[in-house]
Amino acid sequence: MDTQVQGNWGKPMIQGHPNIYYESTGGSVSRRQVLPASSQVTVDLQYERKKKGLYWHRTYTADFQGNY
Repeated sequence: MDTQVQGNWGKPMIQGHPNIYYESTGGSVSRRQVLPASSQVTVDLQYERKKKGLYWHRTYTADFQGNY
């Protein structure tokens, strides 16, 4: 069934979290990861019905914005 879904609609889309690094000139470790102290994330999720053959499918569009 998964191959049928992927054939019709494409592979799953995965959005990973952002990674931020800074370069240090001194010390033994020159690259360190910066972890955000806070974040503001908004997602506008819209439901869209799509018809494929005799079946209606639930699909969604998403607009994503994040400030870290």
